[in-house]
Amino acid sequence: MKIGVELRLLEILIFFLLVIPIIKVFIHLRSPLNGVVWLPPIALGTNIAFFPAYGFRLECMPLLLCNIALNIVNLRGIFNKSSGFYKQNIFHMVLAVLVLSTAMLAVYFSPIQDKTPINSTTKIFFDKERQREFAVRLYPENASITDSKGVVVVAPPFESVDAIDRICMALARQGFLIIALSPPSPSLWEKTAFIQARIWGTSSEKANKLGRRFEDEKKKDLLFLLSRLEILISGQDVPVFLLGYDAGGSAVYFLANEEESIKNYHIRGAVAVESRLWSLYYWEESPAEIPKDFFKRLMFNIRTWLASLKSKKVNRIETASTPKTPFLFLTSDRIVNTEFRDKQYAAMLKILQLTDVADTILLAREGAGPFDYMDYPETQPLFSALNSGEARTINGREWRKASIATTASVITEFIESTLAGREFYVDGYYQE
Repeated sequence: MKIGVELRLLEILIFFLLVIPIIKVFIHLRSPLNGVVWLPPIALGTNIAFFPAYGFRLECMPLLLCNIALNIVNLRGIFNKSSGFYKQNIFHMVLAVLVLSTAMLAVYFSPIQDKTPINSTTKIFFDKERQREFAVRLYPENASITDSKGVVVVAPPFESVDAIDRICMALARQGFLIIALSPPSPSLWEKTAFIQARIWGTSSEKANKLGRRFEDEKKKDLLFLLSRLEILISGQDVPVFLLGYDAGGSAVYFLANEEESIKNYHIRGAVAVESRLWSLYYWEESPAEIPKDFFKRLMFNIRTWLASLKSKKVNRIETASTPKTPFLFLTSDRIVNTEFRDKQYAAMLKILQLTDVADTILLAREGAGPFDYMDYPETQPLFSALNSGEARTINGREWRKASIATTASVITEFIESTLAGREFYVDGYYQE
């Protein structure tokens, strides 16, 4: 049975287990039905079991909180061995509405299961320079490079390669061999640091430095993987394309500016998804004349030292360079919003302002949020909806269902148009 169907059935079961004790309050029966008080604990146990069985489910959290509240109310009935909930009042009506609304939310935003299974295999390498094990995931499983149109080397989003599992498989079904980095799960510190970089990395010096560290790590990872590419493709000369998300996308951009890397690894094009390009942002110090008077100079030094303790504001973008290979930026349609356009997307827009960017394109899918080029519209629909683009407040089920195929098709079209030397164009996207 598909995961989405399983979850919906369990969510509906929980709804009935919770609503029966509430309805019982409004129905007069001769028999007290004392066993009804045990239905909420069963519902709570089932709700909690979701998470180890199916992973973190954001859409189940409101139902879980409602479940916990109802079980607290139900404790009196358990300890007194009564039928629970006692006399009817407006409180029970509110509980019924909450149970219904949270259950509907969970059902509506349950994951959409792709009919095609995910087939991949994992290979392990060892990076002697950094003394770390290096996992690489290949799609499809046991694929032959001779049957492929080319190789797509993927730097996954910070969340993990699992966040783009279906995207990779959809690209593999288009005839490409997908080779994706599979880094270990990030630590709590790394998660906190990356959230800071993602939100404030284009406006704060401290957060920007964190973002640069992630970019540098991703670039080293990609270079190591590219150096082992000959082993993975049995030494065959095939076109290589790079695909990177967030910090990985920034690393892909900087590699696409290095002629030596392009030549050595036969890179024919690259795609960066929702990348901030933190290394292009700088903070400027206002020049100040140092006073000659001793006491004024002392006060000046104290003020300078105190100012150095505060994080400086990023207020300059370095002169950007044009990628030396065809390049595609994929972004959320938030880029049309001035607030986002002048901060998170300012660096890539500066690249596009250069005169020689005929092979550099920026696309923003209408309604796409910052996480909608991953698997999230299908696997974490509520998270996707809460981070929606400008064109949609809450993405509809049909829109979400087509999201992975749409993302894979635009990347495929970019690669195939590059290989064929024809113009690249797709409908339904804001383009620069």
